[in-house]
Amino acid sequence: MKRSIFVGIFSGLIVFFSGFAVMYLLWIRIGNPLNLPGFFSYKAATIGDGICLPIMIGSMVAFNHRNKTNGVLGRKVSLVLMLFASLVAVGMQASWLLRDDTVLNWSIPIQHHFNVAGWYHSLFFIVIFAIVAYQMCGMWFVLREKQAEYCWFEKVTYMLFVFAGALFLFMHMVDDYGHYFKASVLLTLSAAGLLIFIILYNRTANVIVSKELLPATVMGIVSAYSASLMICMAAEGNIVIALGGGLCACFIWRVHNIYQRYLDDNILLHGFIQN
Repeated sequence: MKRSIFVGIFSGLIVFFSGFAVMYLLWIRIGNPLNLPGFFSYKAATIGDGICLPIMIGSMVAFNHRNKTNGVLGRKVSLVLMLFASLVAVGMQASWLLRDDTVLNWSIPIQHHFNVAGWYHSLFFIVIFAIVAYQMCGMWFVLREKQAEYCWFEKVTYMLFVFAGALFLFMHMVDDYGHYFKASVLLTLSAAGLLIFIILYNRTANVIVSKELLPATVMGIVSAYSASLMICMAAEGNIVIALGGGLCACFIWRVHNIYQRYLDDNILLHGFIQN
């Protein structure tokens, strides 16, 4: 477990420094001479790349490293999906270059042109898209092959994965579609859709054992929903933050009880072996 924690934290730090840190340094170096939307104009680039992506990938890596149950089929499918995700990401970046209506910003200062920051972000986007696809496919095979109940560590890392992934998605939705819909409506619809998607993702892998992850899934999405409202709409966020905090407190209490039972069982087993 300690090694899984270390691997997860190390992976998250790599994502943070290769994403947010590098883009921030490029922002300081290049600046915004054309007075276009800048680095801090996008919540997905700041909160998303700086907080959500490191936590999401770190928790996925820790969860998968803890289990290590993927066989040859799981690895092959994960690699194929990673390649497919890479091609999709390349297509998305190409569309930004080829389209005539791409919204300009500090990294795309003129139509059909990336500057240094734009090209770096494009590469980072493709790599992260591929990594997330690979890790999510690996998690699906872990869920499918799971026979015993999930331990407290797996439930916590899964909740962190859902929370960080949901919050990143919410920030992206507000950035890209906030001028079309009211933020509260957009975030509520996104939260409902994501909740359905994660439940289906779990159930298609393992109907029986995946029920244990339902509290972690709900806690993660509700917490991310509350945080997104606090970030984007302070008044609405204050209304639901108590709900999100209460649910998280209940989940932490449940995890603590599971961990305590785990310690008690180990103590009893150790005493039995000594006797």
